[in-house]
Amino acid sequence: MARYKEKISAIEEKKNSDPVRIGLVGEIYTLIEPYVNLNVEKKLGSLGAEVYRGITLTDWIKTHLSMDMRYKRARRRALDKAKPYLGLCIGGHAWETIAATIEFCEKGLDGVIQILPFGCMPEIVAESIIPTISRDLGLPAMTVTVDELTGEAGYMTRLEAFVDLLSQKKGKIS
Repeated sequence: MARYKEKISAIEEKKNSDPVRIGLVGEIYTLIEPYVNLNVEKKLGSLGAEVYRGITLTDWIKTHLSMDMRYKRARRRALDKAKPYLGLCIGGHAWETIAATIEFCEKGLDGVIQILPFGCMPEIVAESIIPTISRDLGLPAMTVTVDELTGEAGYMTRLEAFVDLLSQKKGKIS
């Protein structure tokens, strides 16, 4: 533990940094497994973005295995934010995807990327709703579909373009 604290304290902090902040939403496995999502968090980090996940393994455990009622009530309130766009659970993590997209907008993030596995029906439904949320709330959004044929070069190009777009919108690039 001390070794890691030492490594972290050796990292130079960028003063007055205002990175582009991006939320990742989508099906849980595509969000938490770097091999599946082609290390999206690392790639976005290397582009200077600060990354937030819409759903984590901790969320899943607290939702399905924990008796933490305070967490469950807070989660329900978060899911209720999705009601104007998707009023019920349709399976998978589509409801969470919509709720997290809205929540990221409320938190002032600069954009959202939905990552979904090819052919995932609940996420395809969410994919069709996200452009409406983007238009209504003014939050730039991009969808990336991943499968075993996803090309890393094209994937990286799309991420770079999205980060550049958000940076321009934020006024960091002229």
